[in-house]
Amino acid sequence: MNQQLVSYIQQQLRSGYDLNSIKSFLIQQGYNVKDVEESVSFVNQQRLSSLVDYIRSSLGRGIDPDTLRAQLSSSGYPMPDINEALSKATKRGSKFPSSAVLIILVALVIFGPGLFYFWPSSKAGGTTGPDITETGTGAEDQGIAFEKNPTVSAETPPPQEEIGQEAVRDTGTAEEEDFQIPPAAEQPSAEQVDFASETSDFESLMDRASKETDAERAMDICSKAENSMYKDACYDQLSKSFDNSAICAKIEDEEIRDQCYLRVVLKNKDYSLCENIVDSNLYNSCLSMQKTPPAENMTLDDLGEMGV
Repeated sequence: MNQQLVSYIQQQLRSGYDLNSIKSFLIQQGYNVKDVEESVSFVNQQRLSSLVDYIRSSLGRGIDPDTLRAQLSSSGYPMPDINEALSKATKRGSKFPSSAVLIILVALVIFGPGLFYFWPSSKAGGTTGPDITETGTGAEDQGIAFEKNPTVSAETPPPQEEIGQEAVRDTGTAEEEDFQIPPAAEQPSAEQVDFASETSDFESLMDRASKETDAERAMDICSKAENSMYKDACYDQLSKSFDNSAICAKIEDEEIRDQCYLRVVLKNKDYSLCENIVDSNLYNSCLSMQKTPPAENMTLDDLGEMGV
């Protein structure tokens, strides 16, 4: 895992960019696709875990799932991630009652040694009993095995990467250089490329737009961004600063535009803006909030702090 890529992705998420945009940007800059995908997947799993914990806590406080879905989406979380987190947060546990589980555990403690004594090992010749391996006897053994090899998968063969004209196969050793970005001759390294410089022009534009006190002039500055992704991010930020739903209409990306409208709805309780939302799930969630307003102690700032 390339920690520098992970740190950069986390930083950009906090700045309001979505994972797909960050991933595309890094690949366009020449970074190894495998490294980028692994880093994005790692960060996404962290975010999803935090999201599940937050949803469980919110549901425990009595907040409606539709309200949660709308608020999380307005904070920039993709709907697939929200739905997956909601599913995990509301997933029922085992069908066995807790008392039955306790009885089974007690029985294993009492009779476990006897079973191992009388049950023949699969290594003995001519036996027909179940196959019992030495490393699969319990959760404790598995835990020890994982601690000994925290970064090596027993099932995944060492990856093969193409560097120039030569094929180099990883030997499976956990040396630090295995996880470094190849030299600049093949692709830019984290040491040679200043991530901040890649977006410095956009950050300068955002800084000028955010200092404007007139919404029209600020939007005019955003319109000069070099691509639609930066324009959308600029307009989205302005909608927060000016609390103006008209700015949301400037956003080209449908998902970001829907999130922008939802954010204004949540802040101003202007449910007429729900009609501007294209995504049917978000639209229904927006309407449901009119019947069941969000809890007073649930804020967008709380949601924003959930980003990894």
